[in-house]
Amino acid sequence: MGVSPQDFLKGLGHSVQYLNVTGHSLGGTLVPPYLTYICNYLLPEVRLPLNNCQPFSFAGLTPGNAAFNTYFQRYFPQGLQWRYVNPLDVAPNCWWSKRNIEQIYVPYEGWDPLFYYGLVEMGLFDTLFYNLPAPPNNYVQPSGEYQLPAAFKYSAEVFTWILEAMYQHH
Repeated sequence: MGVSPQDFLKGLGHSVQYLNVTGHSLGGTLVPPYLTYICNYLLPEVRLPLNNCQPFSFAGLTPGNAAFNTYFQRYFPQGLQWRYVNPLDVAPNCWWSKRNIEQIYVPYEGWDPLFYYGLVEMGLFDTLFYNLPAPPNNYVQPSGEYQLPAAFKYSAEVFTWILEAMYQHH
């Protein structure tokens, strides 16, 4: 049986000099809570300086509400760019802004009747946002966003809203 990440880090003891926690999509969503867990429960045993720990999230969804965001932000300096996002990817808007998701490709709509936010997309995102309180839902994106260069992909293979969303998130 494998060793948990916590036990692995504890086993390294004082030889740990730097710790980067990274993830994409759901893994990117878990970067803030996991790094916060490590800072609170693991660092005292390893004695790793907090400024040697860095989060790196790629296309992560919104990791929590305003209270969690405030808690997380006190561990990391303002101005650190650690949330890497494609501005055409819907995932970083999940749980935070349904309107941003609905409007993300509006500048590209109109020239093809097949490319629009329709019933499939409404069903998917209405279900995702169904149990959330009405806006403002208190979900907050942490500071530290860095927008990556992005390009709209519309082609013979990517010709609907949902396929564009899948392409942009990969």
